[in-house]
Amino acid sequence: MNAAKLYEDATAPGPAPKATKRMDKVARAAARLFSRQTYLATSMDEIAAAAKVSKGGMYYYFTTKADVLFYIVDRVLDDLMDGLAEDLRAQPDAHARLRQLVTRQVGYYQGHLNEVRTLLNDRRCLDGKLADRVAAKEQAYFDVAASVIAEWLGPKDPRRAPATFALFGILNWIPGWYRQGGPASIETLTDLVYDLFVGGIDNIGKARP
Repeated sequence: MNAAKLYEDATAPGPAPKATKRMDKVARAAARLFSRQTYLATSMDEIAAAAKVSKGGMYYYFTTKADVLFYIVDRVLDDLMDGLAEDLRAQPDAHARLRQLVTRQVGYYQGHLNEVRTLLNDRRCLDGKLADRVAAKEQAYFDVAASVIAEWLGPKDPRRAPATFALFGILNWIPGWYRQGGPASIETLTDLVYDLFVGGIDNIGKARP
């Protein structure tokens, strides 16, 4: 399946078609390789070998390496957005919505670290319509977070935009060093990120002489 067909499927009206098990298998293997040695340093032959599929079988689903990369990062962004609006609406106040946003993203890292690292490190290797598709989804997710922070701080607070970038700076740094099974659990990380962010914003200026 080539990149154009993947894009058409991703933008088709109605529910997106379910990915086949083989596509998921190839994508998981590719994400492990991209996470370890980068997208640019990985070959299609290596992906096929890691996925334990024939090269012919892999090329039936993914014509190019860019197709594999798009499939991975597009799925991550879809997963992060799936049900997000409903989850946020179900929270009682702005603080709870902010915490839910943090909880969802940090929680997603468990079981998806390689895919998230691929999104953060390699998405710029895409171009054309595929890059535009990913950028639009990233912007949509950022806009949701920005609206949550604006509600928390107040719609006219000048710290809204920098605070949103600061939150993503904290969240997006975690996949670079976090190791599943290490001393810090997902729950601990969630508490740390939330307390660090909220406590830091709430105390801006108080530590200065």
